[in-house]
Amino acid sequence: MGPTDSTPVNMVCHVGTASVTGIDRGKVGLSTGGGNIRPLACDGNARIVGLALDMSNQPVNGQDTDSARGIQLGCATVTIDASNGHTGPITMKAIEGTGGSGFSPSTMTALALCPPGAVLSGLQVHGSVHVNLFLDARMICSAFDTNGRLTGMIPVDIAGSLTDSTNPSQAQCAPGEQVVSMLTDTGAGLDSLNLFCAPTTCD
Repeated sequence: MGPTDSTPVNMVCHVGTASVTGIDRGKVGLSTGGGNIRPLACDGNARIVGLALDMSNQPVNGQDTDSARGIQLGCATVTIDASNGHTGPITMKAIEGTGGSGFSPSTMTALALCPPGAVLSGLQVHGSVHVNLFLDARMICSAFDTNGRLTGMIPVDIAGSLTDSTNPSQAQCAPGEQVVSMLTDTGAGLDSLNLFCAPTTCD
């Protein structure tokens, strides 16, 4: 028996993106070093739903604090139905610096995750008093409804990335957009990255 006019329709949004290349929405990290420029993105229909940082186990460059050697994406398909958001099985994509100058050995933080149904739309990090470090990171996640409309922005700290309030830098997608890729700049460690964003679609 088919649906009738009185049968409720459970709309489902498969979260996608209008572009896989996106628009550069700015740089996170204040270092001008590095020079090894590489792209980082999820594969196929997977969205960026989480981040982890590979933090040095000791102070770097003769300074007094640890810093990130690399970054890891948590990638998954995302769907939203009439009542809840859902995040599928997560796969990882990572880029790291070469590990000299104290950046190695290093330990990956736990994966910080957006709430189910939300995707990455921004990132804030701190450069410490030395300006050129990469630590104390916070994600911004965006949630959408089944029509692809923005319903909220949620901050999520990356636990294990240390605490440092000095020299912040932030990049943020425009309302309704999500991060689709990053352009990373690494040397011995992670120096900076640019966020590329595109409008979110729901199919």
